[in-house]
Amino acid sequence: MHTKYLHFSGKRCLGVLTAAILVSQSASAVDFVENFDGAALDAALWSSAGPKTTTVANGKLTFEADGNGNWNRGNILSQQKFVIPEEGITTVIEWTLGPAEVTAVHTSGETLRYQAGIISSNQGGDNPEHWPNNTGGVWMDLDQLQDSDRTSASGNLLDANDTKASASNGSFTLGLNPTWNWGVDNLVYRLEMTSVGYTWFEAGNELISINWADSGIDSEFDNGFQIFALGMRHNSGQGTTSYEKIEVTNAVELPGLFSSFTTTVTDAVSEQPVTLAWTIGDGATGIMNQEVGSIDALTTNGMGSIDLVMPTVTEPTDVPYTLTVTDGVDTIEKTIMIRVLAEPELSTESFLDHFDEGFNVDRFEDLSNGNKAYTINESKISWAAEGNDWGHGEIGSVENYPLPEPGASTVITWELGPSTVTVANTDFDTQAIRPMLGIYSALEEETYSRQHWQNTAGGLWFDISSLSTIRTDGASGNIVYSAPNKTAASNGEILGGFDLAWNWETENKFISLELSPTGFTWKDGETELASGTYAEYGLDASFQFGYGIMFSAINSNQGRGVMSLDSLQLAQETSALASEGEITNISYNADTSVTLTWNSIAGNSYLVYTSTDLENWIEQVDGVEAEGESREFTFPSSDEARFYYVEKE
Repeated sequence: MHTKYLHFSGKRCLGVLTAAILVSQSASAVDFVENFDGAALDAALWSSAGPKTTTVANGKLTFEADGNGNWNRGNILSQQKFVIPEEGITTVIEWTLGPAEVTAVHTSGETLRYQAGIISSNQGGDNPEHWPNNTGGVWMDLDQLQDSDRTSASGNLLDANDTKASASNGSFTLGLNPTWNWGVDNLVYRLEMTSVGYTWFEAGNELISINWADSGIDSEFDNGFQIFALGMRHNSGQGTTSYEKIEVTNAVELPGLFSSFTTTVTDAVSEQPVTLAWTIGDGATGIMNQEVGSIDALTTNGMGSIDLVMPTVTEPTDVPYTLTVTDGVDTIEKTIMIRVLAEPELSTESFLDHFDEGFNVDRFEDLSNGNKAYTINESKISWAAEGNDWGHGEIGSVENYPLPEPGASTVITWELGPSTVTVANTDFDTQAIRPMLGIYSALEEETYSRQHWQNTAGGLWFDISSLSTIRTDGASGNIVYSAPNKTAASNGEILGGFDLAWNWETENKFISLELSPTGFTWKDGETELASGTYAEYGLDASFQFGYGIMFSAINSNQGRGVMSLDSLQLAQETSALASEGEITNISYNADTSVTLTWNSIAGNSYLVYTSTDLENWIEQVDGVEAEGESREFTFPSSDEARFYYVEKE
């Protein structure tokens, strides 16, 4: 008698997390983010000068209202020096201007002033702003922050080459007129530099693009440039100005003893490989910690790299990799901190929860942090009308779930219950309450609010942002996504809008997200609303280690109301292909030959083993290639009873 032996391929292979930060495109490119989250200005990154003192607190740098004399200023200047990038690289610098406060009004109205930009390293001294500068630079200058109008500002973009006379203006390139509530909000200016020119952006919108040659800036930055940020008082005007963040991507350092030390990621997962790369000077030697030792055998013409497997951790752990380089005279040390996350455990269990037995703490966790209370009754979870402005109630799945295997699919269905508006939002009368639902990366560490606003590890969301008494027979909103490393407290990207026919005061609404191994589809019932692949939206790394599921009920500003979730279902379809190589059928033919059928993936090839005792296995055939999801192979007859198993080559 013949018996079939079913072979299971074991643990699914997980790939490398590939999208935590932008990978340096040059051996000497560096990235850094200054969040001003320390107790003081980091003296290793910045020098500071000027009669206005600086305070670092609550994640921002503030230029205080003090300082003697008129036109007082305070500034910070990067200690590192960078050069214009080579062809194919874009250096990006972003300054996030923080709120300002007026304490004394200048009679002309011009009270406070921001400047930010780059200056030639030939400048020296502590005067980076455009007025004294005479060696070259590029600046934004908001010189019109008037106490009489705190909702707007004005100024100019300027540049200068090394022929500008000190105490003269730079060359005007464009006027600035941002709509900016500068007493409350932030404003981001971005400078992008390539080998041929530079481009300014304001709040993500392009302002102007200029060639270096047109500015007469050709050799001004050969000895490098430095990054500065400045806060100024206008004559008798006084007050504070602040910066929330300065972020630098692909800035190219001046070559030297130790030009660069980079990593493919700053967030990694246990037992996954990460590449570290470096560029050091000719004749220099280096030693790396973490039991790596000498890098000399890995370095050619000053450039080298190493692939390291991250340590096994059970909780997020910061692991420092320090490279010490010396030429026998000078010694320089640089450290890369890699945050290593435990590999998430994934559940393949499907479920349907009607909340008819209360809140299932084994399946969901409450992420509301008290902003909105919830109740469980009548087979639904409801969030009450109270809560602070933009307060929300939220649940997230305790377990994480894998993307489906080839040939399979997963469907997540949120059944939204009726809603009630109790307080209208007078600022935006079309927005009062706001249900939001979706999935987020299993690597997400943010525990307060995993919706798109706080999420930093990637996700997909369905944001019903317009629910108000203005329209009770329908609702609209946006499908939102974010790739890894989205800044917390910033919006995700809009994939597209939708409009629902829904009497939301009396009816339920079914919204589903269908997941395949390579992409997703959002549906309103059976109607497709949007679809895409993970790769085209930069999400291929987000869900590589699984995803969690969330639902959120949010106030829109002062809007209030009750929102409910009647059920949440996860249907994880099993696929024969989930066990590649599994034997699904054995046929005994009239000529006594045997035909095996097993699950396969097109393009893969397989080995077939036989045994008479389940202990000693003999390779019967190799190189059996598959063209589809199932492969058949016929073996000649045998007088012995045999067991079979199939293995992918």
